[in-house]
Amino acid sequence: MRSPPSYTQLPKFPVIAGPMLAAIGVSLAFWLKQDIARLELGPEIADGQVWRLFTSTLPHANIFHLLFNLAWFWIFGTLLVEVWGSLRTALVCALLAAGSMGAEYAVFDGGIGLSGVGYGLFGLIWSLGRFDRRFAGVVDQKTVSLFVIWFFLCILTTVLGIMPVANVAHGMGLVLGFVLGEMLGQPYRARRIGAFVVEGLLIAAIVVGMTVGRPYVNLSSQRGAQEAYLAYKSLTDGRNDDGIKWGRRAVRLNPKDQGAWTNLGVAYHRAGQAAEAEAAWEKASALPQGLTPKK
Repeated sequence: MRSPPSYTQLPKFPVIAGPMLAAIGVSLAFWLKQDIARLELGPEIADGQVWRLFTSTLPHANIFHLLFNLAWFWIFGTLLVEVWGSLRTALVCALLAAGSMGAEYAVFDGGIGLSGVGYGLFGLIWSLGRFDRRFAGVVDQKTVSLFVIWFFLCILTTVLGIMPVANVAHGMGLVLGFVLGEMLGQPYRARRIGAFVVEGLLIAAIVVGMTVGRPYVNLSSQRGAQEAYLAYKSLTDGRNDDGIKWGRRAVRLNPKDQGAWTNLGVAYHRAGQAAEAEAAWEKASALPQGLTPKK
């Protein structure tokens, strides 16, 4: 296992130190109950707020979560900077952040933390170590065992309701990183091309999954709740067009949400679309009484 640089050398690795310091600051704000909603994953991603795919990696649930992720981000990230330079490292980290968080949001409600990036860097360097001697031995058997055990332990804590973890982000980060390593490190041209195709397909699937495909792949028990809240908030603020937009998205994700159908009908009615309002209210009347959407 590689011995990373001392933390006194943070200024020498700004592309790594910057996100680490930002993660500390945002996590502290999160723990102090400050509003960081604009940094978190949410339906607004589909409306162009793509920065959330990156900023959602900054808040962490607790001190252990933060320190564990920062330690591995420093170990792996500084090596990439030393070998590849800051720009290439930044692009890799951005890809892993957006890909892992996008996949988590597509399948569930989203997550927080640098874990997806950490697993991605682990997978990348694990793969590269088989082809490039500059990375050889960095990921040893103990490190592999740690990451594998931690991966399944996190799934267990989530299933048992002990601690929810962004397991999809872990898995997708690992796959994206490993395939990227195959694409960049493989000595055989045909295999490099194959890895490039696989990486492209994975990225395309994530983009589709977190946008138009989300109603079909999302498994969350709270699917549509965020959109329903935004529709409700739009109505209370008098923004009827937004109420229609978010209401339609809410019922696409959860057609059984009686409150979402009701509010969509109100939005249509206020916008002068009587036929659409009546249709929405008919849908609502056929469903069990629901609760007013809450954030």
